[in-house]
Amino acid sequence: MLTLHALYRYPAKSLAAQPLGRSVVGPRGLQHDRTWMVVDAVGHQLTQRTLPAMVRLVAQPVAAGLSLRDGLDCITVGIPAAGLRDVTVWEGPIPALDAGDTAAAWLSDRLGQPVRLVYQPPHLLRPVDPRYASGDQVTFADGFPLLVVNLASVETVAAQAGLPADPLRYRPNLVIAGAEPFAEDHWRTLRIGDTCIELVKPCARCVMVNNDPATGRSGTEPLATLARTRKFANKVIFGQNALVRVGGTLLVGQPVHCES
Repeated sequence: MLTLHALYRYPAKSLAAQPLGRSVVGPRGLQHDRTWMVVDAVGHQLTQRTLPAMVRLVAQPVAAGLSLRDGLDCITVGIPAAGLRDVTVWEGPIPALDAGDTAAAWLSDRLGQPVRLVYQPPHLLRPVDPRYASGDQVTFADGFPLLVVNLASVETVAAQAGLPADPLRYRPNLVIAGAEPFAEDHWRTLRIGDTCIELVKPCARCVMVNNDPATGRSGTEPLATLARTRKFANKVIFGQNALVRVGGTLLVGQPVHCES
């Protein structure tokens, strides 16, 4: 039997993962997932691809907005009401609200370069790639509301690469247990409780999977192993991008019903 093994959200894109026991899921993915983002001076996304140290910063949604923590040092950033600007996630422009100078200074100090924090309120919409969906929306995630990985696939690649089996290398939202390795290549629909999730596109991977999710230290694995074993049409593939067709509440441990 397939089960929902783990749930993760990333309140600020490319900062530390937040494990969840349950979450509301809607058209834009898990509640509060990637609604904040760090950008450079001209508004381009910043991620662990170039700044692995981002993984050591913890973002937590709070009633007032967002709590940011670096060890014992913590600030709270309010949800901005003004400061509309354009930012870029791969392609742009995407409208966002600037979170102000205090947040920018705090993050710039920790990341060693001038950066800004921006927020995407619900009314500022960003469409999913129209080649894969019509009318669907996404937050500051790379391209789709959800990323699904198979625990058995994580374990298989980790064994091949000589690494601990940690799904967080792949920044998933949903981790599914109980399947054969790489069975997710053939999944089309997942029904979990009252939700329905459609898998629409394999996820192409980059050097970010080589970052240790606890420390941010970079190596050559598992991307080197994936490049040997999971290369299709000149892209390294691991996990599946997904859309939410029926929203609801997800609970870790729920049965997962799969349609291929």
